[in-house]
Amino acid sequence: MENTSKKEIIVTIVLAVLVLVLLNPFHVFMSSMLHMLVLGLLVAIVGIFAGLILNEKVLDEREKDHKDKAGRIGYTAGLCVVTLVLSSKLFKK
Repeated sequence: MENTSKKEIIVTIVLAVLVLVLLNPFHVFMSSMLHMLVLGLLVAIVGIFAGLILNEKVLDEREKDHKDKAGRIGYTAGLCVVTLVLSSKLFKK
């Protein structure tokens, strides 16, 4: 328990809740095929994130620099996509 971080515990809880919602063992809600597909993709994305990105270790300054630049580029690309989507919805009238 001493070696686990808060990030690992949070990702584990999120993954468990998503799998529970995907399986729907108590038949609380009636899902459409699209909802099940989206939930399945979300579980896969969180699982890939937990497996590849969460446990990534930086060994030297060059790797840290690459990781920082990739983070900035990813943030900028995400911001551009959100801005384009919102502006297209706003000016669609």
